[in-house]
Amino acid sequence: MPRHPIELARKHYEELLAVLKEALFSVEVADKIGEIGKKFGLTIEQTGIMAEETGYVMLGLTRPNEFVGNLARELGVDTDRAQDIANRH
Repeated sequence: MPRHPIELARKHYEELLAVLKEALFSVEVADKIGEIGKKFGLTIEQTGIMAEETGYVMLGLTRPNEFVGNLARELGVDTDRAQDIANRH
């Protein structure tokens, strides 16, 4: 279940620069997120959560300094592990 309302995400998406819109749904970004998930032994569900949290930062719904804490909480991992994951982005 998304943490932010779809309408709010859509509004933020519409305000993004074209390059960020492209990156948000690019195959390259999706592949990179998949690689990170595999490297850290994340489940498919956890990898999806990581992708969602990454998207929230790209959309401006989450501040970058909140990313690691959100990853830790949403993935159910400790902060050090979340920091390692975040450093791979």
